[in-house]
Amino acid sequence: METESLMPSSQNDQNNINDQNNDDNEKIIIKEKIVEIDGKKYKFTIKKPKDSLPETLPETKKREKISKKPKKRRVVFFNKEKEAPSIIEKKYIDYLEDIARKRNCHLVKYKGKFYLSEGDLNKPAQGLLDEENLLGMCKINSWEMIPVPASLTDKRIMNKAKKELFEFVENHQPSEKRDKRTLKTIKKLILLNLEPISQKYKIPRPYVKIFTAGNSPLDHNYGIDGWVEISWEGEKERITFDLKTGNSDQRISEHADIKFKVDPTQDETKIGSDELDEKDIEKRSDLNTFTEKVSQVFEEKLKEKL
Repeated sequence: METESLMPSSQNDQNNINDQNNDDNEKIIIKEKIVEIDGKKYKFTIKKPKDSLPETLPETKKREKISKKPKKRRVVFFNKEKEAPSIIEKKYIDYLEDIARKRNCHLVKYKGKFYLSEGDLNKPAQGLLDEENLLGMCKINSWEMIPVPASLTDKRIMNKAKKELFEFVENHQPSEKRDKRTLKTIKKLILLNLEPISQKYKIPRPYVKIFTAGNSPLDHNYGIDGWVEISWEGEKERITFDLKTGNSDQRISEHADIKFKVDPTQDETKIGSDELDEKDIEKRSDLNTFTEKVSQVFEEKLKEKL
């Protein structure tokens, strides 16, 4: 079968073809195709200007890839302090000796227990004995390994350690040598003060427990002598106190919620005395002041929670 090219039909067509041929010199062939029409074959050519094409396609792709800017990545710095423990373990007797050395006082053994003493080498400070008469002291074996704060200067570690120490102290409450009669009366007074609060905020009648932290890390490192736990319907609030006895005007510990000031000789009666009945205890102004403060702090915390 013959192959023909499209021929010019006039002089104008010839001129157009000449102009086209001149343009073709500036173009390159992209694609050629032969098409059969009425038994004849015609050759078609597709051309493009040289300027519209890249020099070499592979090199262009490579160049574009290199020119791309790297994506910004978030840099995370490893903070070693996050891995630092908030609690370390130390033998209880060694811990008490360290406290005595730092406070420049003595460690004395009295009636089978170790106490800090500022003067008399044979007897603990009277304030410690008064605290023990009322609340008792934590029951900790001298050779027992106890948790203590890993740092006394880092507030973050101190606060984290304090939360863990509450559980330890709660599990080491004394079984005896506590003024159960006075503590029972304190609970009674607290419940009386909480009654209008529970009605105001429509919560059920709460339960009250009193814990001692005497002679524990909460006592020596935080100034927390104990706390009142108020619980209701699965909720719980802890109100810590710094117990002061006698005529002490010392400032309250920054870690305690309230100051519990007790005069052991008020009204010629002594806390812990078997001769003191509940009616006498209820009349004590120091205990009434304390129980009123407990209810006030509880209401403030309850407002924040609700």
